[in-house]
Amino acid sequence: MIQMTQDIRLRTDNRQTKEEFLSQFSAAAEEMVIKIQWAWEKGNSRFTSFGKNEELVHIRYMQPWETDEEHPYGTGGSIYWFSRRKLLGYPYTPHFIRNECYRVRVRKYLGEGNFFVLEEVLESRLDISGDDDIYRKVVKRCRERFTGEEKDVLIYCAKDCDVSKTKRADGNALGYAYVDYSAVMDEADKEIKMVGRCMTIPFDDREFSANRNLKFKAGRNYRIRVDTGRDNPSLLALNQLLEADVNNEALSKAGRESLQPVKWPVKGIGDFDIYWDRISMKASREDINWDERYSVSVYLECDEDNCHTAYRTTERFLDIYQNRKAFDQKIFEAVADHLADENGMVETWDEDTGTITRDEMLKRLTLEFLSFEKDGIDIMVGLDDLFTDHAFSLYMNTDGSITLNGLWG
Repeated sequence: MIQMTQDIRLRTDNRQTKEEFLSQFSAAAEEMVIKIQWAWEKGNSRFTSFGKNEELVHIRYMQPWETDEEHPYGTGGSIYWFSRRKLLGYPYTPHFIRNECYRVRVRKYLGEGNFFVLEEVLESRLDISGDDDIYRKVVKRCRERFTGEEKDVLIYCAKDCDVSKTKRADGNALGYAYVDYSAVMDEADKEIKMVGRCMTIPFDDREFSANRNLKFKAGRNYRIRVDTGRDNPSLLALNQLLEADVNNEALSKAGRESLQPVKWPVKGIGDFDIYWDRISMKASREDINWDERYSVSVYLECDEDNCHTAYRTTERFLDIYQNRKAFDQKIFEAVADHLADENGMVETWDEDTGTITRDEMLKRLTLEFLSFEKDGIDIMVGLDDLFTDHAFSLYMNTDGSITLNGLWG
């Protein structure tokens, strides 16, 4: 999700004149390259009217190439302008198209936040891979995700991948293809692992143009030179294809076996199902009796070295299951404390219920699912329709600390 900067001091209401609105922006213009996140389309509502003939139109933009610690997915904001609504054709000119890139001249809001008023569209539907400044930023960010330390591995390909048929996403300077693989062997230690993963292949017409002609076929082994993820050593990016269709029956056997669904028995609970997935291999069971009121869905992340076992997360799950009353109390109190005001009251979205006490709220909470992962537990708490169809998301870290994500729905 693109992180948007907000500032309630920007006035967009029509209880002001057009001149008063424009006075909120700098007199000096600047150029920007933007990717359109949202623009008016047929079926959307009209904009705010100013006077008899004009409306205050806006678009939402993003700049995914502008990243930093505060904005890991890039920056974004809004651009405004006044337009007379046309009766025929597109009603609000200039016509911006979602996910396309544009070069614009704008004036910046004088307060806090990424708000601008549009002066002119300089270039439309840009291929930003041709912008050297943006391209270098994107390539640099791509490389910073990996360590830069190469190693050679063998993989068993689980699905066909033809990079030449993969399209670069609209508005992106760099394209990415992905090779799914179900077994891997590091040539340094010769250990074969059954896994559910995918390898990244960057491509373009510049630094990564050689990757455009690569093809991988399901059921074959490939020797590749890769870079590993800086934060996740299991994440691989292709540097070079060394050899195709390598004969290694042990790797092929492991790759085929990995793709088969299996049962994972958990003592005192029953069997969990494991199905192969390229992103996240998990043992799952949807009907675990938690207390007399309800059942819970539980997902156990599989082991890194064997996608058909889940020893690490099963141990943590059983510990919590045996002490689930204390676990529930800790989780539910965190949610109730967050939703309650300073007087211990919770204002619900249900008209029939209205405002209830924190203690009344506690009695109505349930667990919807628990997903046990390497670094903690992803948790969803049911709110008994007190906030329409929303649930409450939180994360318990391995040290027991809780991160509240808020309402989810």
